[in-house]
Amino acid sequence: MTRLWWQAARLGLTTYPLYPDRTKSWDVWRAVHHCRATLAADDPVYDVGAWQSEVSWALRQAGFSRLAGCDTDPRVVRMPGARTIRFVAADFFDVDLAPASLGAITCLSVIEHGVDVEAFLERCARALRRDGRVLITTDYWPEPVGTDGLDAFGRSWHVFSRSDAEALIATASRHGLEPDGPVSLEARDAPIAWNNRQYTFLWLAFRNTR
Repeated sequence: MTRLWWQAARLGLTTYPLYPDRTKSWDVWRAVHHCRATLAADDPVYDVGAWQSEVSWALRQAGFSRLAGCDTDPRVVRMPGARTIRFVAADFFDVDLAPASLGAITCLSVIEHGVDVEAFLERCARALRRDGRVLITTDYWPEPVGTDGLDAFGRSWHVFSRSDAEALIATASRHGLEPDGPVSLEARDAPIAWNNRQYTFLWLAFRNTR
């Protein structure tokens, strides 16, 4: 998927500078795969934290037709596919989303940057139709990783621990969002070395049961 993204840049099909991480496209693949397995191609999908996120563009290539996303970075409106994907420069909590209007919400590598997780999940549950999905990835390590004094992209930064993930899953359940399959919080390898910390990523998929 990243290869296609870079081809689009070289061919001039996008007008903004691209800086995707060539080694980190597994989360995009998982999001596209999960959407294809659980949604119809005309189900609306909303991407939270859309600036430099490949997921909406990749879903468009996979045949999804009702795509939108938001980010506080104003450059989001120049993302690839912006002519057919409705990108808005806004905070997710300020976007007007009708209740039960979405088939899925994607949120890749966002919640670790100062997001109010309970408020986020509550809003997702309200905006999703029954059986809609929330797809989340976040920085993760089972044991706590200290990040005091460190930030990322001008925002706070937190590596989720096992207890954080368990709390997130419990919070989601209170709002009718149940894990969409088995959940493992084990981790043996820490392939990510960044900001003088080592960790991995956690993938979570939830289904709206209400």
